[in-house]
Amino acid sequence: MLRVYSDFNCPFCFVQHSRIMQLGLENDVDWRFIEHAPNLNSSTNNYQAMQTLDMECSLILQRAPDISINKPEFCVNTRLATLSFISIQISHPHIAYAYSSKLYEAYWQQGKDISDTIVLRGILSHFDINDLDFHDHAEELQNRWQQQWRCGGFDERIPAMSSSENRLLLGLQHVDNIRNFCSNSPEVNLDFGAACSLQEKSHLAILSGTQAISEKIINPSFFDLHFFIGLNDLIKGMANNRPDLIIIDFELDKSKNFQTIELLKKIPSSSLKDVPIIYYFNQTCKHPDLAVPYTLGAIDSFSWNDDFSLTHAKLKRRAIDSRKLLQLSQHSTIDSLTGTYNRREFNLLFEKLWRISCRKKLPLSIVMVDIDYFKQYNDHYGHLSGDECLIKVAHLLKNNAQRTSDIVSRFGGEEFVVLLFDIEADIAEEVVQRMEADLETTNIAHTNRDFPHRVTASFGIFSLFPHPDTSPHQALEFADKAMYRAKKQGRNLIYCERSAPITYKSAE
Repeated sequence: MLRVYSDFNCPFCFVQHSRIMQLGLENDVDWRFIEHAPNLNSSTNNYQAMQTLDMECSLILQRAPDISINKPEFCVNTRLATLSFISIQISHPHIAYAYSSKLYEAYWQQGKDISDTIVLRGILSHFDINDLDFHDHAEELQNRWQQQWRCGGFDERIPAMSSSENRLLLGLQHVDNIRNFCSNSPEVNLDFGAACSLQEKSHLAILSGTQAISEKIINPSFFDLHFFIGLNDLIKGMANNRPDLIIIDFELDKSKNFQTIELLKKIPSSSLKDVPIIYYFNQTCKHPDLAVPYTLGAIDSFSWNDDFSLTHAKLKRRAIDSRKLLQLSQHSTIDSLTGTYNRREFNLLFEKLWRISCRKKLPLSIVMVDIDYFKQYNDHYGHLSGDECLIKVAHLLKNNAQRTSDIVSRFGGEEFVVLLFDIEADIAEEVVQRMEADLETTNIAHTNRDFPHRVTASFGIFSLFPHPDTSPHQALEFADKAMYRAKKQGRNLIYCERSAPITYKSAE
């Protein structure tokens, strides 16, 4: 059985899908739909993405004139379309391929927004399916496909075909080449074909104090470059925009006694501490210095006089590997729906910050958040809309807890916990008030409840100075009780519980 990794928003994948159908091979293929550009927003026309779309559609007209295609007016996000395909594949396997064809046609020939549930329901009605139900395991399976594609040697290219003999066929291919590949013919040309380019450029954070590095050997056409003159600037500037690689000027770090990597790895909960680091030699280096980056923990190094193509290939390969490792890490630490920490990772981070608070006698505030009447919301709007609601709430919580030490975690079905390190009760209450105000401004409709007819939440705050005589679990229970007091008092409230500061006795 052949495996094909595709995305509904890729014109090359649409052509390949059509050609496989022309060859009558659709039943010999295991279709695995992934998100090549998961950050696309169907309601926002990104200029660069639209330029890429223009170029790719022009290429399709040249290389596949037999395939009818109309350039859409927007770049579509395909998450819901992919989840709906997986659900149909599980519940109605006999129509799965036909449904995927209709999804492709809806976007690439009719210009419809296949991220809209109304559009998806309309397509399903052609198959006498009257409701859009997402299978419980659809998201899990999509994540697995995404991971297999990122880690399968495809270099993040689509369309991508793989055979049971582990041969790969990447990019848009001629129909004869697809036929030969599917029949395991030795005549197949395995050269890369044109591949979709909607994915974001790799992000490089450069700690050098100068931008001259980009003019010498790093082409900004292939990488997004972020320059910083000091470590604090880097930490602040990339707190919410994790780079794929951190590049450090060797001489600059040498003047700081080579402390940069050690300091990065000590930052609590920072997304930067696991980013691969590469050293840059901006002048001819002494031979013994070449080994230093690796002893410090860097994964590679390059020099101003290295060959351009070699440096480009090296950085691109390292950036791709970084994203693969990030995804593998996120599967074990991040809640896949909301993008917040999962409960297991929260417990680990909480323990670390608790110990630091005890040792340094710093305050800690714990906020429990529970969405009011969420079951009624799901019953009325459906679980898909419930997922979107959770995503929006998680987003506004993270927007108001942006320090590197702030922790936002999905704690249960509709329950979140926010950990605010080195923040006392008064400041914590101000942070939560901003969260509540943002939730009101977001105005997520919820008519299946008493007034107000919008989504609200109950917030419980417990602030204390941690002490070894108490435990993180006990503190969490107090925050949970505070949240339930907010619910008992009518919901859509903030209830704050304070613990008196501990008086530490000096050693006699």
